[in-house]
Amino acid sequence: MPAFDRYLQTIRPLLMAAPLQPGTKPQPVGTVVWVNADGAPYGASGLQKLLERHTKDRFGHVINAHLFRDCVASTMANEAHSTFATLPICSAISRCR
Repeated sequence: MPAFDRYLQTIRPLLMAAPLQPGTKPQPVGTVVWVNADGAPYGASGLQKLLERHTKDRFGHVINAHLFRDCVASTMANEAHSTFATLPICSAISRCR
């Protein structure tokens, strides 16, 4: 099972059902994809910190959300061998790899 599907089908429901930490107010999750260990939706700053921590661990340096999105789009276009692969989607592609 692909990792994202596993997260949506298995991990996210477990996080949303987790008991709240003492003093924590429940927050509606709705259709938010990324939830934290308390079952609350991640805000923009929480997602940024998470992305920075994981990219630093895996690539040795922090990749911000904008560059990460560019790298993902470039990778998807290149792997799909689509006509988009010829577009300069990621100007910093050398930093993406």
